[in-house]
Amino acid sequence: INSIYSNNKNLFDIKTIVVDNDSNAENKESLKQIEILNKYVHVIFNDKNIGFAKANNIGVKYIHDMFDFDDNSYIWFLNNDTLVNSHLFESLKAELPSLNEVLYFEMRNFKNQIVNTGLNYLNPFLGRYSETYKKNFIEYICGASIFLKNTKNVPLWNEDYFLYFEDVDYSIRLKNAGYNFKTIEGCYYNHKVNGSTNKNSKVNIFKLQSQKRFMKENGKYFPLFFITKAIYLLIKCQFSLFKEFIR
Repeated sequence: INSIYSNNKNLFDIKTIVVDNDSNAENKESLKQIEILNKYVHVIFNDKNIGFAKANNIGVKYIHDMFDFDDNSYIWFLNNDTLVNSHLFESLKAELPSLNEVLYFEMRNFKNQIVNTGLNYLNPFLGRYSETYKKNFIEYICGASIFLKNTKNVPLWNEDYFLYFEDVDYSIRLKNAGYNFKTIEGCYYNHKVNGSTNKNSKVNIFKLQSQKRFMKENGKYFPLFFITKAIYLLIKCQFSLFKEFIR
């Protein structure tokens, strides 16, 4: 939040909606103080962790209920473990997306090392991702940063995904709604990759469940994925995940 308002340089009128998924008491208190000090920040406190997709939808619905639409209105889905810079805002001002465009940006870690371009590709048979273009792979934007024009028809996220693969599913929804993916060369944001999940022991289960759901709904040949993944988990001796996967 601090990086947003310190680097905006009055280029945009920014309202920040924070959807807090029942974080700890210290975080909640910090957010309450920020809300008091910054009239442009509004925090929605959930009484439990409802997942990434559903929390995003709560934010979108709040925006649509509380604010008017105009030709210069945009939505930026931005993870809590990110930092943005002044160059990004300046470039955005000069090259905002049109009605049918979604912007993605290069992702760097907190050491300013490039992680990826912000656009990834998923193997539709095996469910594994790649950072380089491959023909017939599923193209998707990393959910840490997705920027698009705000309209009443902005697609909502699939709430069946609690964590992981919701951005792949959302990218498909955007494509189906007629959006094209675009980047601004030289622009980047910093992302503390897995900053919100690295202390959660259930992360691998979430990832496995979401991958299975996505491949069943969007994969090219689910039985191939299912058999290959089950064998992989057995070879890796990940028996608890294997049991979770096949049930």
